[in-house]
Amino acid sequence: MVLEPYIDAHCHVWTPDVAHYPLGQGFTVNDMRPPSFTAEELLALCRPSGVGRVNLIQMSFYVGQGVSGKMDYEIANS
Repeated sequence: MVLEPYIDAHCHVWTPDVAHYPLGQGFTVNDMRPPSFTAEELLALCRPSGVGRVNLIQMSFYVGQGVSGKMDYEIANS
């Protein structure tokens, strides 16, 4: 039996750590609303609703910066 059977098909996560994950040209920390929505914050919302898997989409303010944050999360949670 699957305990968390649902999948969120489109979700973004981001961190306030702009030193490690720099923002793309033209974006500032003021564009990050809320200021943080980490994987831990996402899962705290998802799991009580039965969501056990999430398809992560790169946040627009990281455009041009690669997908290192998304990849760090996927590797840590695979």
